[in-house]
Amino acid sequence: MVKTKPDAPSRKEQILHVAQEFFYSRGYERTSIQDIIDEVDIAKGTFYHYFRSKTDLLDSVVSRMFSAAMSGIIREIQTSQRGSIDKFRKLFRSIALWKVQNRDLFRELITVLYRDENIVLRHRMMTHSIALLIPVLTDIISDGIEEGEFHVESPYDSAVVILNLSSAMGESIGTTMAQRMGDPGLAEDISRSIKVHERAIERILGARENTLKIFQVDLIDHFL
Repeated sequence: MVKTKPDAPSRKEQILHVAQEFFYSRGYERTSIQDIIDEVDIAKGTFYHYFRSKTDLLDSVVSRMFSAAMSGIIREIQTSQRGSIDKFRKLFRSIALWKVQNRDLFRELITVLYRDENIVLRHRMMTHSIALLIPVLTDIISDGIEEGEFHVESPYDSAVVILNLSSAMGESIGTTMAQRMGDPGLAEDISRSIKVHERAIERILGARENTLKIFQVDLIDHFL
């Protein structure tokens, strides 16, 4: 039987699949482009047809992982009969839990992503995440307005501000972790930053104080 050559989309998926497996099993730093090329059994030119560099591949792998993880969470939130506060908490806590579940990979990636030369890559990843979450967060805020929990004029604009604020906090925490991993006071400092962030989101939404406990502080120790 003559084997059919995989079409372009499936070839790209093969590369992403192998890269993700190798990043998990070997670590990002210890995986080379040649390792992936050999495993997928393709020419070097085929790899560079899809990805400009190893960091470009990393961007696609992380975006793919995040999209896959969030699609189920978003579906669950959209079909849930829970109130807006619970949905809001669920969204942010699920993101934090996903990072904890992928702790080993993300701890390594922090050291890579927070190098000065990778600032563009970090920005691309954050932009992708925000674009994915804006619609579902806008719907949650709209529900909260109807329930009398949130008091804002524009659910969409509020969602954009909150997600950008969260990204800025993530950037700050990521930089701190890259510089202070192993510091015994790191968890306490991150916890304090998270609490300030929660209060800021409550004020943006006009929510009652201490209603949006959206980050599980106990997960910090598991991640660190």
